[in-house]
Amino acid sequence: MPELAAIPGVRELWGLTCGDPRVRVAVVDGPVDKTHPCFEGAAIEVVETGWLPEGCDEEYRIDHGTWVAGVLLGRHGSVSPGLAPGCTALVVPSLRHEMAERDPLNTVRSIKAAVAAGAHVIVIEQGLPSRSGDVDRLLKAAVRDAEQAGVLLVLPAGNHDTQYGAFPQALPEVLVVGAYDDDGVMYKFSSWGPDYEGHSLVAPGGNISGPEPGGGVVTHKGTSCSAPVVAGVAALLLSVQLREGQPADPLAIREMLLETTRPCTLEEVHGEPESCLGGKLDVAAATLAVLERAGSEGVVPAAREDELDADLPAGPLVYAVGSLHYDFGTKARRDSLAEAMAAASPEPPELPPNPQDQRQMVDYLLERPDEAERLIWTVNVELTPIYAIRPAGELAPDVYGALVGLLADELADEDDPRRITRVGIPGRLDGRTVRLLSRQVVPLIDVEEIRGIHGWPVTALGHAALLPAGVVPASVDDRAAGDGGPGEALRELLARIYYDMRNLGLTSSDRALNFAMTTAFTASDVLVSAVREELALEAIDVDRSEVCRLDSNCWDVSLRFFEPENLRGARRVSRFEVDVSDVVPVPLGPVRTWLTRS
Repeated sequence: MPELAAIPGVRELWGLTCGDPRVRVAVVDGPVDKTHPCFEGAAIEVVETGWLPEGCDEEYRIDHGTWVAGVLLGRHGSVSPGLAPGCTALVVPSLRHEMAERDPLNTVRSIKAAVAAGAHVIVIEQGLPSRSGDVDRLLKAAVRDAEQAGVLLVLPAGNHDTQYGAFPQALPEVLVVGAYDDDGVMYKFSSWGPDYEGHSLVAPGGNISGPEPGGGVVTHKGTSCSAPVVAGVAALLLSVQLREGQPADPLAIREMLLETTRPCTLEEVHGEPESCLGGKLDVAAATLAVLERAGSEGVVPAAREDELDADLPAGPLVYAVGSLHYDFGTKARRDSLAEAMAAASPEPPELPPNPQDQRQMVDYLLERPDEAERLIWTVNVELTPIYAIRPAGELAPDVYGALVGLLADELADEDDPRRITRVGIPGRLDGRTVRLLSRQVVPLIDVEEIRGIHGWPVTALGHAALLPAGVVPASVDDRAAGDGGPGEALRELLARIYYDMRNLGLTSSDRALNFAMTTAFTASDVLVSAVREELALEAIDVDRSEVCRLDSNCWDVSLRFFEPENLRGARRVSRFEVDVSDVVPVPLGPVRTWLTRS
């Protein structure tokens, strides 16, 4: 189950909500690397663990804590999207050394701290073995008090290959979660036993992707993976309750999760029916139960009812760079467009109408711009769609027109000054996704403004590189440069910049870089001058500006060039400052250029 979106019922649940910030999910685990790109814009609060002794390892279990927090809260559209990105996470980094993991009093304090911080759901990534079959009365009291406060405690069943008893898992007030693999077969290591009867279920726990410290992505499997899956689904269902005008009721969600499970088949349990615990998580059935209890009619798919997410907090900003493409979503829509193209032709066309032929489609859209709304427009990195574009707001028709114009410019002849090779698209993610014809699911970008939408005019720049400085012709054949000429050199430079800087445009630094390369450096003579003088690109740097306006987010983007024939010579630096605090980044002055020895 490499994608959380592949869990049956999750996409439909996202159609209702991607999380309400009023819903607070606590993670009792190690520390969390909050600098990971998937957490940019996420609501994460750290609950101070002042009861821990001095000398705790700040890195102990940071990989696990980061992963669990990402499965719950990773922003959609990031490298590691989570289940409930709109909710609030409470990080309780109390498992910071081996002794803390085995200390019931530490668990007691963690539960009490999370409850005091307003948690609705607490996922505790530990299990305390008990030789006596009993547990400290303080832990029992803490769990009982949490239940009386209306808080749902979710814990992994354990990875002990057999019947197993652990605490707080054995206490009836908690929800215990076992794990099955990508094919729905129970993992043999997933623990079970009579202590779990009546308050347990099983959920996907195999090969689930999540963030790792430092910005990467890693997959894990086990019951410590299936527990945050259930906690994330519970957080979404609580958000649905709030959306329906109901109070958030974690204990009611617990009962609905248990009541709506599906049984395992005999083939899935290796001859041990009890290993399936109380049955398999059924997201769709649980969602329907929540809606029915709230008096609503049912589940609405994400791509059909945009207004369902209107009450969500504003999603993270994006400035995506890639090539512009389109998709149909379904074969029926593709075939319907083919019929419309045929009907629009005044006489029998030379070629049968083919919506997948981009040139035919551009010609059709230039005549009928309103038809652009029937397409799913995408930003691709090479052949892979990374975002779908959703023009929104009062300027939506103008945005569609801009997309058609950009696609036409991408298809222009190589010697046409209008030709572009990349586009820059500013927008905002709000957690919704759309399924493409290939069955791939990609996040949606809401684009409400034309400002900031630009293309990389590679041919126009190549033309400028062929002539003396200051001379801008009306038309120049770039092919006159021949192989290895300045026009070709500039194309190679732009290609290298693009491949060096490829990113999702989610972090502040990446948005600053993408905007600068799409607008500032391609609009100035920096690149042309470098090619004319046969300079080579040494580095691209993005640094937070030392001086910035109040309530802004300012970054310096620098290109550093050197002379290949004189490696000891001075470097030429061109720097551009940009404020990325708004949907459309704002330039702070022109590109500045100087020489430096460093």
